[in-house]
Amino acid sequence: MTIEHLTVQRGGGSLDGGGIRSQADLTVRDARLRWNSAGGAGKGGGIYHAVSRFTGRDLTLLRTRVEDNSANLGGGVHTDNGKVVVTNSSISWNNASVGGGGLFVAAISGVT
Repeated sequence: MTIEHLTVQRGGGSLDGGGIRSQADLTVRDARLRWNSAGGAGKGGGIYHAVSRFTGRDLTLLRTRVEDNSANLGGGVHTDNGKVVVTNSSISWNNASVGGGGLFVAAISGVT
């Protein structure tokens, strides 16, 4: 799936993925995610990307800004088992109460 030319802001809830929650290949291009929050013990204020360790789907950020988001883990982006590719993008001013203010990479994920 590709999301492009979009601003996702002021999203939230009590679960994971305040702005975007994905369990498949996801490309976010020329977008902005800001002021989103994953409440309580939630993960991924801006983006929560979680897939099976057997399928290992990718998350690609291209010319995208992830800023001013918050969560328990991965204030900006939280990923489980997928590869993260960040190109000409910024992940800044995000906050996490436990770990990974900007980016939290769990399990067998990779970052490029």
